[in-house]
Amino acid sequence: MRKSLLVLAFAVLGFAPAWASHEASGLAVPPGPGFRGGVVAVSHPLAAEAGARMLRSGGNAIDAAAAIQFALNVVEPEFSGIGGGGFMMVHLAKGQGSTFAIEGRERAPASADTRLFTNPDGSNQGFTPASTSGQAVGVPGTLKVVATAVQRFGRMRLAEVIQPAIELAEKGFPVNFVLAGDTQSARTSYYAETAAVFRPGGVPLQQGQILRQPDLAKTLRLIAAKGPDALYRGEIGAAIVAAQRATANGGKPGLMTMQDLADYHIVIREPIVGEYRGYRIAAMSPPSSGG
Repeated sequence: MRKSLLVLAFAVLGFAPAWASHEASGLAVPPGPGFRGGVVAVSHPLAAEAGARMLRSGGNAIDAAAAIQFALNVVEPEFSGIGGGGFMMVHLAKGQGSTFAIEGRERAPASADTRLFTNPDGSNQGFTPASTSGQAVGVPGTLKVVATAVQRFGRMRLAEVIQPAIELAEKGFPVNFVLAGDTQSARTSYYAETAAVFRPGGVPLQQGQILRQPDLAKTLRLIAAKGPDALYRGEIGAAIVAAQRATANGGKPGLMTMQDLADYHIVIREPIVGEYRGYRIAAMSPPSSGG
């Protein structure tokens, strides 16, 4: 049976408290705005709307978090996407209230060794070639984290939670000042495929410009139809493997293979738990670096 959930850091479901003074901390907590359903907090309003849409449609916090992640892939591609790794901290609101983390850290290809980021003479590569070529690409885990969470704990289907992202990619959205500023980076010009999206005609995106990403919409539709296997065993994965063989700025081709993708698995981890002023704090354990 799927459970009602609280997903930390992505979406929060709960009830507004009355005035309360915590004895251990001595802090008084004023009443917040009351609500009965849920609240979504995320860095981009269109991603927030994707999460809220799931809640209005009968989904739970996991469904909202998944919709947010896919939407962020579209509207904040410089920060988040299915080509990278991710973590999800989950608290089960019912039963014993267990808290755990789903870890989907990106991993090095199986054939990687200590020479991956060195020059032929044994010296270390500079940061730019090491971070902008295929050798920098790890085996991605975010999609498997999200798909597993939706299947095990959500109320909706993967195809439903990914739909807002498909619409954003297909119909387009206004570029905000953050994305516009990030497309000024020279990195967006290193590969023709990247430049075609973020520097059309050789010009970086401008604030307010409508960005449409039909190829991304096609990718998301494949995931909606075939699930995570579209990446880990299918044509999306094959395209990633082919693309990471490209190089830039003196870097090396990537080493990832389809077998690396097929072998990828998530890990369920215990969070790091501590006390602060009488409050119990649960945080992501390594290999997270502070998220």
